[in-house]
Amino acid sequence: MSSSIQIIPSAEIDTDKWDNCVTNNANGLIYSTYHYLNAIADNWHGLIINDYKAVMALPWRKKWGIKYIYTPPFMQQSGLTGNHDNEDVLKALNKFSSYITYNFNFENQQLIKDIAFTEHTNLILPLFSTVDDIQRIYSKSLQRNLQKAITNGVTVVAGNYTESIEWYKRFQGNKMEHVKDADYTHLNSILSYLNEKGNLICKNAINANGDMIATIVCLKDNRRIYNLLPSSSEEGKELSAMHVLLNNIITENADTKLIFDFEGSDIPGVQQFYKQFGSVNEPYYRIHQNNLPLVLKMLKK
Repeated sequence: MSSSIQIIPSAEIDTDKWDNCVTNNANGLIYSTYHYLNAIADNWHGLIINDYKAVMALPWRKKWGIKYIYTPPFMQQSGLTGNHDNEDVLKALNKFSSYITYNFNFENQQLIKDIAFTEHTNLILPLFSTVDDIQRIYSKSLQRNLQKAITNGVTVVAGNYTESIEWYKRFQGNKMEHVKDADYTHLNSILSYLNEKGNLICKNAINANGDMIATIVCLKDNRRIYNLLPSSSEEGKELSAMHVLLNNIITENADTKLIFDFEGSDIPGVQQFYKQFGSVNEPYYRIHQNNLPLVLKMLKK
């Protein structure tokens, strides 16, 4: 049976139908909700199948008059939400733009199986068990570091997302050169919205003197907690403050239907750190396509 596929500007989208699709499908992630996209993307269109039975956000920018699809900072994966493996989706995507760098979600491998893609690590930890059962799978080194942090007086207090953004820029910004000031402005906008809605977790770790040494901001929806903005000072790293922050959030949400999403990582050291919590890999997929005319391909590499 043929499918009805349309691509329309974000301003013309039925926001209730869009978000209902994201909320009601297992691969519906917070990054694909209407308000998140509206805040985080410079521009975007929505690909809609059969009256919002499946949806896909297409963030785009223009350079040299060329419209290209991109994955915005602070939006790890998007792709098609809902179950639909029709090749017409990719045809519509390529008709919309000839230059695409885009992250498909963890359930989209079948959709892109016939085109070139790369697989990327995303570690998750189901929080369906009790605190004791979750902590039982922590590595020995994690347990030692948590004990060391407690012994050294590291504690957790409520944080403020605006301060956390500044900390992230200070301690992680040199690793995120592709993230511009406008991206942080977008980030502040969506965190403000989610904070008002009660979908934000922000915590700081402080030392025995009460000084802030690490901070974390997590997004939260009805299925996941997303580790969006973790950052530590050098003292925080020495005192294992991020171990404490992550453990605090994980244990507070134990024995629920939630999944803790570490948001990565392909970086071996970061990956190993997150694996200490007993996390498992749930990969997502990236495509990069350049179907521009030859002269433009040379400009847009």
